[in-house]
Amino acid sequence: MAALWRCEAGAGLQGQRLRGLRGSARRCRSHPAGAHRRRWRGRSRRALGRNRPRSRRPRRFGAGRLGRPQPRGRGGGRRRRARHHSPGAGLVRALAKLLVVALVACGCAPALAEDARPVSDYSARLLGGEQTASLADLQGKVVLLNSWATWCAPCLTELPDFETLHQRLHDRGLEIIGVNIDEGEVDEKVARLVKKIGLGFPIWRDPRNKFAKRFRVLGVPETLLIGRDGVILRRWNGPMDPAEPDNAASIEQALAQVSAGAAEPQADAKALIARGRRLAEQRGCVTCHSTDGSPGAGPSWKGLAGQEATLDDGRRVLRDETYLTRAIAEPDAEIVQGYAKGVMSGAIPGKPLTESELAALVRYLQSL
Repeated sequence: MAALWRCEAGAGLQGQRLRGLRGSARRCRSHPAGAHRRRWRGRSRRALGRNRPRSRRPRRFGAGRLGRPQPRGRGGGRRRRARHHSPGAGLVRALAKLLVVALVACGCAPALAEDARPVSDYSARLLGGEQTASLADLQGKVVLLNSWATWCAPCLTELPDFETLHQRLHDRGLEIIGVNIDEGEVDEKVARLVKKIGLGFPIWRDPRNKFAKRFRVLGVPETLLIGRDGVILRRWNGPMDPAEPDNAASIEQALAQVSAGAAEPQADAKALIARGRRLAEQRGCVTCHSTDGSPGAGPSWKGLAGQEATLDDGRRVLRDETYLTRAIAEPDAEIVQGYAKGVMSGAIPGKPLTESELAALVRYLQSL
């Protein structure tokens, strides 16, 4: 069979035969090199109605197989050779990744841009229970939020310093929250470590490390100083010593600030408390709950806010603003140990409470 090559550069030149050249050196005389592509047609001259010439053995490619000439790229040139990486290239990339992981684990990650948005949307689960705590509950207070892990040596070194700071400035409005990011169901392990160190401030559990995504951090320990208005004032990448003059000054400056909630007019605060008192009387709340500490069908409201309670399933919860709001809106959601289910929900007359009415009742309860 005679080799017949076809130029595909233009429709008007299709069928042009290229003779006298072999392999990849064949070129169409009507077009410059690289402007077209040729392909094997596999037809004999007899198939085209002409005399068949003497047979010619086609060129072989590979191990005795009939093949095509060397393929070329899209532009007609030779196909680019495949890149071959040196054996050490993968090792270099692996070492670079390990270096980044080591820097992150030891708290040497670079500081990221500050986030001026309020951080009230962050929440986590309290250690040893199912109750969710949120930064929204701490609005109006200065918060020192510290992320740590049991496997982080710098974290364990600075936790006792935070406990000392908690005992000294808690009464002035400083809330220290430790966010543990250990993965898995390791509450008992974390609780034993907390008890061993003697930490008295709250510990939140964040096994999925939503802390890192929300605050854009890369490692632990990481400490955030949050002002009374819920905005991050300062952050520390790595260990933080509260006793250093610069760090102590930042905390003192944050405590000296007055939030919008703290500057609320006294008249408005009294009006909200008075509205909550009227609602408690209208809805019959004071029938079951005393306001002077005396026993009744339900727990007394005096000094109730801010205390811990044990539920009927054995869990311990903090009676913060979130818990009080839910307890009033959904009385049977969490029953305190020693009280029957369905009593409070059946004794509340009238329409469901609105959000403003719930806020007034909670404010009145907190004032007792």
